[in-house]
Amino acid sequence: MKFCNSQWTVFNTENTGLPSNNISSLVIDDEGTKWMGTKNGLAAYNENGFYTSVSPDLKTKNEFSLYPNPASDFITLEISGNHINSNVDVLNIHGQVIKSFRINTNRKQLDVSNFSDGIYLVILQADDNHILKKFVKQ
Repeated sequence: MKFCNSQWTVFNTENTGLPSNNISSLVIDDEGTKWMGTKNGLAAYNENGFYTSVSPDLKTKNEFSLYPNPASDFITLEISGNHINSNVDVLNIHGQVIKSFRINTNRKQLDVSNFSDGIYLVILQADDNHILKKFVKQ
């Protein structure tokens, strides 16, 4: 919902473009893009409007694994072969990119021992899709 000039506007999937009304995560990246994770996929919004939306079918087809979660020293990313040579960004809860790399194998172990305790997002940028995972550093 939005309140403006004494008027409430109700938004839902019919008038927002979101894959679901339930937003489970929200991140704003360095370019000001708002990334919204929902139970039915990922959407991104910038000054031009929504430009990425992952349907449930695409989401399950393009999943990658991230474990252990929660983690203390390392996390492991496992991706499908068609996403090798994809870019990966790790963002803190404030949407700041704290680590970027290109994944060129099916499995990548990432040292998170120097990360502060908290919630982090891992975004795999594969072709036109952005696949989002969340992990907790303890």
